[in-house]
Amino acid sequence: MLYIAEKKSVAIKISKSLGKYKLAKGFIQGDDFVVTWCLGHLLEPFMPSDYDAFLKKWDLSNLPIVPHTWKLKSIESKSYQLKVVLSLINSSNIVINAGDADREGQLIVDELLHYSNYDGKVLRLWITDSTPSGISDAIKNISSNNSFLGLYNSALVRQHSDWLFGLNLTQAYTLFAKKFGFNGVLNIGRVQTPTLNLVFQRDNLIKDFVPYKYYDVSCLFGFGDSDFKSSLFLDDSLLNEKKLLTNKNLADDCLNTIVSDFGVVDSLQSKFISKHQPLCYNLTQLQAEASKRFSFSLTKTLDIAQKLYDDYELITYPRSDCQYLSSNDKDKSKSIVASLNCCGLFDDFIGDIDLSIKSKTWNDKKVSLSSHTAIIPTGSLDYLNMLTQDELILFTLICKRYLLQFFHTFDYDEIKFKVLIDGLEFFSKSRKVINKGWMVFNSIKDFDCIDVSDGDKVSLQSKEIFTKVAKPPSYFTEGTLALAMENVSRGVDDKSQKITLKACGGLGTSATRAAIVDKLKDSGFLCVNEKFLNCSKRGSLLLNCLSSSIKSPVITSTWEQKLLLIEGNKFSSDEFLSDLVSYVDNEIRNASSIDFSNLSNLVKCPSCDKGFLNKINGKFGFFWGCSNYLAGCKAIFKNNKGKPVLKTSKKPPVSLTHECPLFNCDGILTQYTRKDKKSKFWICDNCASEGRNKFFNDLNNLPFPQ
Repeated sequence: MLYIAEKKSVAIKISKSLGKYKLAKGFIQGDDFVVTWCLGHLLEPFMPSDYDAFLKKWDLSNLPIVPHTWKLKSIESKSYQLKVVLSLINSSNIVINAGDADREGQLIVDELLHYSNYDGKVLRLWITDSTPSGISDAIKNISSNNSFLGLYNSALVRQHSDWLFGLNLTQAYTLFAKKFGFNGVLNIGRVQTPTLNLVFQRDNLIKDFVPYKYYDVSCLFGFGDSDFKSSLFLDDSLLNEKKLLTNKNLADDCLNTIVSDFGVVDSLQSKFISKHQPLCYNLTQLQAEASKRFSFSLTKTLDIAQKLYDDYELITYPRSDCQYLSSNDKDKSKSIVASLNCCGLFDDFIGDIDLSIKSKTWNDKKVSLSSHTAIIPTGSLDYLNMLTQDELILFTLICKRYLLQFFHTFDYDEIKFKVLIDGLEFFSKSRKVINKGWMVFNSIKDFDCIDVSDGDKVSLQSKEIFTKVAKPPSYFTEGTLALAMENVSRGVDDKSQKITLKACGGLGTSATRAAIVDKLKDSGFLCVNEKFLNCSKRGSLLLNCLSSSIKSPVITSTWEQKLLLIEGNKFSSDEFLSDLVSYVDNEIRNASSIDFSNLSNLVKCPSCDKGFLNKINGKFGFFWGCSNYLAGCKAIFKNNKGKPVLKTSKKPPVSLTHECPLFNCDGILTQYTRKDKKSKFWICDNCASEGRNKFFNDLNNLPFPQ
């Protein structure tokens, strides 16, 4: 009997539930069972040239490319494990699909069975609780794999659809653009293009934003020994769409209306609020937090988390989309907390922990909706002393979030009231903290608790108009972009589409969002300015050429609605693909009439001959950098009247090719000539922006010391 799990960690857990076993290379041998594992997908779809060498050369006359029979091939980097799994399949009379309990988990194992032409008995082990008792219960309830045929079909259709959509439209738009002189590849994808559009829309929102002044008419009142501030309350009809007062004359009139020395308290309300502990991390939330606190990229956080899981066994499965834990996980909390108590990293936390507290993180119903649980420490600290500084930072972050679950809720009374004076209403609020709970580790904005009652007279101490300036939203960072991808449903108006997008987790998955953002950066569609992401000129020009449906996340929700029908055997896979081919064909025809001439104005990097130059606003003014920066091209060029100053030399100037030698600095050294014009020196752009003003001497056109 052969069990095929999606991951090695799950395979080991299954083996422990089945009995004695011995770990071998690529599989686990038990007395009457064998358990092996995949490494994600071991197979990938054929590319067009795999079907026919003639298709290797891109040609519009071949589009759309639609395989008559879909075929798979080995992923080269995983070929060894594929051989192991296929050999075990061919020698087994019963195979149990133990892939993750979701659409992709079903496909990862089932496609191996189809690939090997296996005709034996196939069962399905559906694990929603990865604890020992949860796996034991799942083993007792093994069912026929045929019951999950709809799930497999929906996963297969999704795979084929992404292939048809991305490959055909990428070739079509690239080839049409080349007719206008464009030299490059215009990558288009169901997820990556709407993601790029999120950044593009945010950039334009900031670009088009016109700062404006608004006014806060404020009074300082006194009662007893306390003073408190109140702000003017006006009807919404007198405010702008952001509910801000922008009429200076009205603000002045209101201020001048106040002539009395006393106001009266009215409409006092007190409400008890219990603020729950923040949920434990899933991958997207962890990436967002690490980006915000430590400027980690999505990929860096994922790589570190994967290492903490695979190499050090310090945390649970990191590619999780779930922020909840099962009741069985609560039983482990005592040993996990005891283990963390011994390492000395959390002395400020451990002393006040109450293990009897059960936060909202423990929710069996929420866990049942995912294949995984939240990312938490395992309690195993054998390799803790081997961690690098960044690894320790991320591990500590995960542990502290877990430990917060054992602190009380943050409880307080929120008190709101109005002060009536000369026909105007001023709004005030205060907060009386009852129990700081988990917020003891966070800065709490203090509101002096004003002990007033309705009808109390309060004395006017001062009145003033505060002039403020409205600001645009911030540019995306990698962390905030990942959150925007996850919560993309918030920007969709159609109610059914919104619900579907929210249910399917938005654009991409926790496990794929880092790769999607990296691909957009590597393709030159996104550029990084300090910690912020911006849509490059190339990306902007591409989006302006695309139809609204290609750029919209709604295409994902439309697919998802039909995939759910396929999963329930209520819609035909062939009909879905047929509709998609018609859509792609129509988009290709539309692309033939698009003017791509603006794309031909892009300047290709003369250094690497792969990337395109983007104008960047640096610490010392505008300059031009290569979109292929992350792939290794560090070339930068001076800006002259909005255009890059290109060098005629085939080799990039030495002053443009050196990285800062300081530890943990990713800056670029630029060469400058001193005022005496007899000597040169180098300055790091990153060090300068950090306020270090680090410079290096020059030795034979090289920074010294290196």
